[in-house]
Amino acid sequence: MKEEFKEEGVKFVDFERLLKDSDIITLHIPLTEETRYMFDIEAFKTMKSTSFLVNTSRGAIVKEQDLYTALNIG
Repeated sequence: MKEEFKEEGVKFVDFERLLKDSDIITLHIPLTEETRYMFDIEAFKTMKSTSFLVNTSRGAIVKEQDLYTALNIG
C-alpha cells in the first residue's frame, strides 16, 4: 500500500521529523497503549512554536498537562 501513496507524492517520515517540519498536525488515530500520551512535553518541545495541533482522536493521545505547560512557555 505504501507504493500507492508514494505514487501520489506522499512522503513517509519518522515521528520526530514530522514534529520538526509540520506547520499543522491533525490526529486521526485510535487510543492504544502505544498512542496514549503520544503528544507529551518532549513532542511539544520538538514542534515548531508556530505549529497547530488538531486532535480529532481520543483526548488521551495528548497529555493535557504537558500541552498546558507548552502553551504557557511558548
